[in-house]
Amino acid sequence: MALLLEANPTLTWRDVKHILANSAVQVDANIAAVEISGQIITPAWTMNAAGYKFHNYYGFGGIDAASALNLAKNYSAGSLGTYLTPDEEESGDLNLAIPDNDTGGRVNTINYGGNLTIESVLVGMCLSHARPSDISIALTSPQDTRSVLLNPFTGVENTNSCFYLSSNAFYGESSVGDWEIKLTDWKAGTSGSIVKWMLEIAGR
Repeated sequence: MALLLEANPTLTWRDVKHILANSAVQVDANIAAVEISGQIITPAWTMNAAGYKFHNYYGFGGIDAASALNLAKNYSAGSLGTYLTPDEEESGDLNLAIPDNDTGGRVNTINYGGNLTIESVLVGMCLSHARPSDISIALTSPQDTRSVLLNPFTGVENTNSCFYLSSNAFYGESSVGDWEIKLTDWKAGTSGSIVKWMLEIAGR
């Protein structure tokens, strides 16, 4: 990043992110998805609807400094336009049970009316669960890109909590449409519910 700013000191942090996303090279291309009971909990490399490849382990890929510098030298700083962070969309109070030890999980949808080109997605999640580390959380965009926000068996112990999870897997996609959250309980013996969730999208 220092090299990019040396080549073009007018770059913003958004410009730098955009350049790195567009110049990254895929690494470990054949890495397999991680599955439990036939269900994917960590996807393999995913190409989203905007043409960006993304992996939870590697982000957009390895940094190609030469390619990034070439882009930076000819990049018009601020060309992404105004950075918009509209108010978050909320599900409202749900208090929906998450089926115990059931890969069918609990699905809920928020319709997002704002039409942004996505730069990042933030999900707020409120749970009430006796053993929240049993839970995985995945988000699917209106363009059918799926991002696993939280894997199961993380050791999370707070049983009544609200927290935020973010994803860059939807970079460049359109925000408008139905966003689907899925919560899955992977271990028998305890139960809980999703109280509510929130969706905040930043972009242009």
